[in-house]
Amino acid sequence: MSASSERLYRRLRGEALPELIPPGARVLAAVSGGPDSVALAHILWRYAAENGAAGAGVVLSHINHGTRPETAAEEELVRELGARLGLPVLVHRFAAKAYARSLGLGFQAAARDWRYARWREDMTAAGCDLLATAHHRDDQAETVLLRLIRGGGGAGLAGIRPRRPGVVRPLLDLSKDELLAYCAAENLVYAVDASNLAPTCDRNRIRLHLLPLLRAEYNPRIERALSRAAAALNRDEAFLAAVVEEKWPRYVTDTAAGWRLDFAAWREPAAILVRLLRRAAGQAAGAGSGGEKGELTWEQTELLRRAGCRPGWRQSLPGLNVWAERDALFLAAAVGETSPAPEPPPPVPAGRAAWQALFWGRAGLWPAPPPGFDPPGRAGSPPSWRGRQAAALAAAALSAGPEGSVWRCRRAGDFCRQSGGWHKSLKNVWQEAGVPAGQRRSWPLLAAGAEVLWIPGLPPFPAWRPAAGAETVYACTDFG
Repeated sequence: MSASSERLYRRLRGEALPELIPPGARVLAAVSGGPDSVALAHILWRYAAENGAAGAGVVLSHINHGTRPETAAEEELVRELGARLGLPVLVHRFAAKAYARSLGLGFQAAARDWRYARWREDMTAAGCDLLATAHHRDDQAETVLLRLIRGGGGAGLAGIRPRRPGVVRPLLDLSKDELLAYCAAENLVYAVDASNLAPTCDRNRIRLHLLPLLRAEYNPRIERALSRAAAALNRDEAFLAAVVEEKWPRYVTDTAAGWRLDFAAWREPAAILVRLLRRAAGQAAGAGSGGEKGELTWEQTELLRRAGCRPGWRQSLPGLNVWAERDALFLAAAVGETSPAPEPPPPVPAGRAAWQALFWGRAGLWPAPPPGFDPPGRAGSPPSWRGRQAAALAAAALSAGPEGSVWRCRRAGDFCRQSGGWHKSLKNVWQEAGVPAGQRRSWPLLAAGAEVLWIPGLPPFPAWRPAAGAETVYACTDFG
């Protein structure tokens, strides 16, 4: 080990690592195979070994997006790194571009949501307390500039947080060059993603053109300066976030119609109100750990701040429907309403006793529910097909139609059988459950012919609840 890499590790061991990773914590490291994440894996392995955990304290997780010919080699590189360090490696593969098209989302946002959903799964499966990502000082500088150029406020210019619930970034105060030097000193093999070297997106252009210009003409340590500015704003944002957290239950309620923001919130300072609005928008759109769903622009936030407390006012925003009633503003997801609807995915025959890849996750029919799968329709929660859910059905339901049961999205003429055999249209079921119209086209269903057997997020229909002594099948869905 070189003196420089030893100094780098000692710096982390004395500051970031003990601050971000509690004693005894088990960490899932997100490893792409690039130099940053490879260095992260090695540093976490050393830290765990020093604290007596060795291979028991760190698990590696790799996502193969299948977008470039070299992704197979990158996957193998991560497996070899795990073998060298004696660490378990979890690998996920998916067709990222096809997945993005199926949701009608941009590639980066869709892939990020999918990655974080899989990492949450891995944390549960491997018994991990934290997810560690390899964001570093250069990433921070790029993020601050990108958000400044796009007109970000204080929260955006605070950049990448060193920690948020369940996620830590131990390398945030290190430069890219320091991480490359660490890899060289430790003889760590890594991959280079050539797509990062092409000026095809704003972040790449900032990295390749703007930062070198600022470094040469204005400040040779521009990355450090931007990182310090972000850290100062982070402290301010932490204080404001604590204020918002205290006021959130006073003003915001999760209802079947959507997230309700009481008009009394408009008496708060604008800095608090806009943060309540942004958080409510993210909750309404179903924002995940890594996603940007429901992230309001400056103009949209100002529109809601000015007009959102006028009873009768309503507006459609990307991914959201918002409307004001007598004493509150409501925000609800409106997936696909502001853009052309993607083609519905093809139906998938429902197989038993095995997980099947489904259009937005996986599904299966089991004789008993796997651990961690919850019954749908919990009191106080709006319907949602996301998460892990299970429903007990009479096995006879699966042959209700002539062609057996399938997983699919809605079709014209769908109906749901009620007690006594009478039928109710799927549209009426959704209306009674308070599911916004914009969400229905992408909602997964278990169906036999035109009969809908189960809607994830809702309890099983009375006609197909298993009677005493009858064969029971548990329909299970797992959507990030």
